[in-house]
Amino acid sequence: MTISELYTKGHVYLDDLGDVVFAASPATGTVITVTQTDSANIILKHKYYADNSGEVHLDLRDLVRGRTMINIPSGEPYTSADDSWMPLVVKQDNAEYALHVYGYEDGLRLSLTDIDRLRVPRDYRLLLTLPNMANVLDVNTAYSDIFFQDHVRKYLLESVPVAYHDGDILSWEYLVKDLPVVSGRPFRLVISHQNVPQETADDYPALTTPVYEVVEGEFEQYAFLTSKGHYENIPMSGDLKSIPEISFENAQHSSGLVKIRESRTDVYEQNTGWLTRRTAEVLSQLLSSPMIFHLNGDNWERILIESPEVSLSKRDSLHNFTFTWRYVETKR
Repeated sequence: MTISELYTKGHVYLDDLGDVVFAASPATGTVITVTQTDSANIILKHKYYADNSGEVHLDLRDLVRGRTMINIPSGEPYTSADDSWMPLVVKQDNAEYALHVYGYEDGLRLSLTDIDRLRVPRDYRLLLTLPNMANVLDVNTAYSDIFFQDHVRKYLLESVPVAYHDGDILSWEYLVKDLPVVSGRPFRLVISHQNVPQETADDYPALTTPVYEVVEGEFEQYAFLTSKGHYENIPMSGDLKSIPEISFENAQHSSGLVKIRESRTDVYEQNTGWLTRRTAEVLSQLLSSPMIFHLNGDNWERILIESPEVSLSKRDSLHNFTFTWRYVETKR
């Protein structure tokens, strides 16, 4: 897609920025400058020389990633602006194009997730964050219906903390044990348009979560920011081990060798427990997500995954694997 074609689109998503074509001369080249809004904050400035076809192909997605991170739902209304999109100005020589770029895939308009089914504990945190909701749902209003289907259907707008900012964000966090869900009976969360039944909304497909099955047991819960712009909370029934990294510094003293300094870093090893093959495949991709959180008590703490050990076999229907991680120190 050429930069002029992108300029004429109403909404530009990450996928659109994967292969942007610029016409240029193989001899003299072209200077491409990318800034966030019209400020002097230059993200990219480089002179490119075209190939034999007279084109320069650039992948601009990395310029948007990292600048369009959304916050994890907290159960409280948002008070800050939605930062899941950014105004981007692309300049080629003297031609300038102002784009409104969303930091998630267009696929968010079709599905909230690629995961099929999850076994969840009673203290499971249902997470939902829909950035730029009016655009995602393709409607003129950001208001929508939230309900459960399969064995349970209930409208929740009056009981769930729902927040809209500039008419564009829907965000909430809810405990499964507080929902009218019968243990062992699966349910699915559905986002549909107001007064448009899911069965007849062919032009406005509903967004759905995985099928959740509430089971007994203790699980570790991890929230991952997917490329679709939605936080996926994946509970893991496998073992969580603490494997701290400890180092000492010793010095010679008149009374002998003594320890003068100790350094300790808490590192954890998590086994996922059994997952369906489809969920395991998606999770293996989510391990590289730029925003990952661990539920520590009642708080979501950001973590850094260091060394996943993933092995998936086509012959198996259930999978499990391990990964190591540590907390990221952030200011609160």
